[in-house]
Amino acid sequence: MTKMTKHKQFDPKAKLLITEADAERYANWAEARNRNETYEPFIRACSTHSLGRKHYFFCPVLKRTVKLLSDGELLAYKHLIWQPGVINIEEQYALNPSRTFEIATEKGVVHPYSYKQHIHHVMTSDFRVTSLNHEGVPVKHTYAYKPNFDPNKPSRTRQKLEIERCYSAAENIGYRVLTSENVTKAWYMTLRFCEMHYDESLSPQDLEEFSQVLTRAHINQPWQPLRQLLTRIAAVFSYSLRKSERHFKNAVLKRFICPDHNTPIQLNKPLLLKNQPLLELEELPYAV
Repeated sequence: MTKMTKHKQFDPKAKLLITEADAERYANWAEARNRNETYEPFIRACSTHSLGRKHYFFCPVLKRTVKLLSDGELLAYKHLIWQPGVINIEEQYALNPSRTFEIATEKGVVHPYSYKQHIHHVMTSDFRVTSLNHEGVPVKHTYAYKPNFDPNKPSRTRQKLEIERCYSAAENIGYRVLTSENVTKAWYMTLRFCEMHYDESLSPQDLEEFSQVLTRAHINQPWQPLRQLLTRIAAVFSYSLRKSERHFKNAVLKRFICPDHNTPIQLNKPLLLKNQPLLELEELPYAV
C-alpha cells in the first residue's frame, strides 16, 4: 500500500516536476537568446555523466567556440555547418519544459524523467539550424543525431524524438533525424581535411571556374592521384600547388565539387566524385 501511494505521489504523467535551479537556468538561457548574446548550449559538458568524448573547438563559420557532447554530435555538426546556405547552428537547444510536457501528455507518453530524483528533465534538441533558402530568406530546421535509428521500431528514443518533432512543428520548423547513413566517418574525414584551409575570402566565381577546369581534367584522367591533378590545374591558372590545393578544399566545402561520401579524400589517391549533387537541407532523409 505504501508503494502504491509513493507511485501516485510521483506519477511522472500527473504534472511537470522540475527543480527551481533548472527552471531558473532555462529562463536565463532563453533571456540570453532574446538579448542576442553569444550563444551558449543549454547542457554543459561538465554536468553530464556520459563517458563519451566532449568536443570544444572554434568554428570558423560561426566564429565562436562550439561545445559538443559526443563523437556522433561532432560528425553531425561538421556535416551540417558545411551545408549550402547554413548561417547559424545552435547546439543543445533547450525546449520550453511546459510545452514539451503538454506534448507528452497529448501523446500519452512519459516526459523525460529521473525516477531516482522524481523530477523531469529540460529537453534539448541536438541542433537548431538556420539557413538561407533559394530566395535568401532565413529558415530553421531542427536536427537530432542517432547513429542507428529505426523509425518503425517502438522505443523510448522514438517517443522522445516525437516530442521534439511536435515541438518543432508547432513553431513551423522542419525536423530531421540524421543517422550514420547520412553522416559517414569518411565524409567527416574529408571535411576535416578541407576545412584546415578554409578561406572565406575566395569568391564563388573563382571557385566555380576552378571546379569546372578540375572536373574536365578529372574526366580525362579519373585515376590520376589528386596531387598530380591539382598540379595540372595549378599550371593552367599559374598557381602554386599550395594555392591550387586551397582552392580545391574550399570548392569541396562550398559544394562546387562533390566528392564521394564513403571514401575520404587523400592527395596520393584518385579523387572519387559523386554522380549526383549533394542534397539540400530540406531534402535530407528523415524519420519519426
